[in-house]
Amino acid sequence: VHTEAVANVVGQAELLAGLGVVAAVVLYMRTRRRGGPTVPQALVIGALYGGAALAKEHALLLPLLIAAAEWLMPGERRERRPAYRLLLILAVVAVAIVGARTFVLGSLFGEQSPVEMDPSTRLWTMLRVIPEWVRLLVWPAHLSAEYGPQQIEIVNGPGPLSLLGIALFAVFITALIASMARQREVAFGLAWLAITFLPVSNLVSGV
Repeated sequence: VHTEAVANVVGQAELLAGLGVVAAVVLYMRTRRRGGPTVPQALVIGALYGGAALAKEHALLLPLLIAAAEWLMPGERRERRPAYRLLLILAVVAVAIVGARTFVLGSLFGEQSPVEMDPSTRLWTMLRVIPEWVRLLVWPAHLSAEYGPQQIEIVNGPGPLSLLGIALFAVFITALIASMARQREVAFGLAWLAITFLPVSNLVSGV
């Protein structure tokens, strides 16, 4: 349905990053249920992490997804090895990729110049974008091969779309809290959405 991911070569980086991240999380969850991960298993997860992050820098958020899986996903809690070795491997991979990216591009963001925004503007803009996310997920009637500048208006105060974003965000938080009690798989799915949308929320970087 979301044709941008396959309509051009650049968009296929999203598919590669998603494949690596999902594979890494699945492997992590399976190894944890068996008391792992062992060092070889941690190295495989680290390799998947590196490949996914090289395809698209959004994959650098994998440690947050693993933390959400550890906290929210149900399962038999056997005696487990500490995950410190895995965290160390992921940290080394992340530092190496960020360092290489900065070295090659000359800066962290490369050709994309961050837009100067104060914290309140970042928050209002994020709330204004939430209805756009929901529309693209539920009914992507308008798709584009290039979401360039001026696709999303920067706002610094409440407006109709921002107020709708607040309402949708409240529904999201309510569903997350409610599902944590009995449907932790649903809670994990909602946490996954929140984490993976973070890079394009303008809260971290306004690009």
